[in-house]
Amino acid sequence: MLSGFSENLHIAKVNGKYVILIEGEAFSFDKSASPEVFLQTDSLENVLKRIGK
Repeated sequence: MLSGFSENLHIAKVNGKYVILIEGEAFSFDKSASPEVFLQTDSLENVLKRIGK
């Protein structure tokens, strides 16, 4: 349930599409997902530029 995230979950609409931003110190995944993507993180500013196109 999303209500459990309270202030750490942000939902916005950009160019007619929904964007969800989740804040956290760490994230855990089940066995089928790989956290390798966190080794190649991008800055928030760059992500927002890509979303805003």
